[in-house]
Formats: sequence, structure tokens, C-alpha cells
Amino acid sequence: MPGVIADVQGTKKRKRSVLKDANADVTVLEAQIQESSRHYNNIPKLLAIANEEAEAISESNFSATAALGRVYFRLLSEGRLRGKNGASSEEELITNWLKKNYADYQKCLFKLLRNVRSETTALKELMQLVNIEVTSAGTAADSAWRTGVFAKTIDNLLGFGDNDTVSGSAVLAFAEDYAQKFDDVRHATFTLVA
Repeated sequence: MPGVIADVQGTKKRKRSVLKDANADVTVLEAQIQESSRHYNNIPKLLAIANEEAEAISESNFSATAALGRVYFRLLSEGRLRGKNGASSEEELITNWLKKNYADYQKCLFKLLRNVRSETTALKELMQLVNIEVTSAGTAADSAWRTGVFAKTIDNLLGFGDNDTVSGSAVLAFAEDYAQKFDDVRHATFTLVA
């Protein structure tokens, strides 16, 4: 029976094709979200892919995480996560739903931050979110530093987040790549820690 014989090369090919399919799915889901707000329901699908196999980090996890990053960078820069005066109840409902999923995305990144194999990717994504939050906040930038993703990232780096701790290499990467290079990051860090 030909199907019973195990072929090492065939197995690798099947794994690659499954990975390509997963990455293609992520690309399609992201493109649909960027195309129209009708496809915002793809955000939880991307979150599910990003959260899959939390202990066994795979390329599809990173692909979905990066796609969600691009989606939320755009939504934040467009101000879609801020409530507007005179918004209809439907718009408020959508904004609140987007905020809830944004919080779930952050939780996913914090989970990745606690994994040695994914900590640098997670830290980079988190700091990109900090950048877009602060720049899109305008006059409320101080508040964004104190209550946004940055404050939660510092809490997780210092061990005040969930029960799992972040490795010392993640803290060192934050210090070297962000706190030492950027005055605003250093100032906000000292303000939060003090």
C-alpha cells in the first residue's frame, strides 16, 4: 500500500504546503480587513491563528501577529479606536469591539514576550504599537505613555503582569534597543518606575 510507507521528504513537503496555506490564509484575511470594514470579523480569526500553539511558536503565529500589527497600526492612525462625539450607537459598538480585540492582541503579544523564542519579535511589535499610540494621541500623548501599551509593557518587563516572568534578555533588549536610544522612552520608563 503506497500510502502507508513513510517518506521523510514527502512529510517535509506536506508541512511546507500546510505552512504556505496558513500564511496565504493570513494574507487573505489581512487584505480583506484593509479593503473594507465589513471584514473586521477577520480580526478574531487572525487572533486565533496568532494564539495557536502558544508554546510551540510557528511561522504562522508570527505571520498572524505581524498582520494584526499592520491592521491595528492603520486603525490607530485613522483614529478608529477613539470614540467620536455624535457617533451612532452602531459606530460606538464597533469601536468598543475593536478595542476589545486590540486588548486581546496585546495579551497575545505579552504571552509571546514571555517565550524566549519569540520575545524579540513581541517586543518589537509592542514598541511599534507604543509609537503609533503616542503619535496618534496628539495632545493626549502623556496619557498614552502612562496608561497605554507602554505602561503594560513596562509592567510585564518588570514582572508585574501575569504570573509568568519575562526573561532577562527581553529586559536587556528593551534597555539597549529603546531606553538607551530614545529620550522619550527613557523618560516615560523612569516616570512609570519611580
